[in-house]
Amino acid sequence: MKYVCGRGFALCLALAQLTGVHASKRPGAEPTEPLPPSEPTEMAPPPADAPKPALDVRIAVVAEGMDRLPSNSRVELQGEGPGACKSLKRDQMIQADGVLFRDLAVCKVKLRLFITGFDTKAVLLDLANYKGRLKITVKEEGPPTVTW
Repeated sequence: MKYVCGRGFALCLALAQLTGVHASKRPGAEPTEPLPPSEPTEMAPPPADAPKPALDVRIAVVAEGMDRLPSNSRVELQGEGPGACKSLKRDQMIQADGVLFRDLAVCKVKLRLFITGFDTKAVLLDLANYKGRLKITVKEEGPPTVTW
């Protein structure tokens, strides 16, 4: 089957070339100048307001001094900045393997961590730096530690 498609393509290409030759040699047709060769062009960067691809962000959350997180621990995610980022808001319970936020816009986000026995902690992240699973270690005192 692939040979038939290749022959059909070659036939169409040959007919297109023949049609172009005949059209320029019709009686009464004005002669045309050949087009100059095109120069290679660089692709323009996408506009600043162009939609960026969505990410699935996996986050492992660990509490210092605990083997497992208490039940009802959760993460609240809120977008920072203009456009789709501003309206981004998610809330998810922390499972044994962490949390997975699906289809997030690539933007800066604020994570608020609610873990029983700890003060509420907050972390600012730029998802443009996300390469894979990240780990957040929550301490009793001080800010959480983020490992990319």
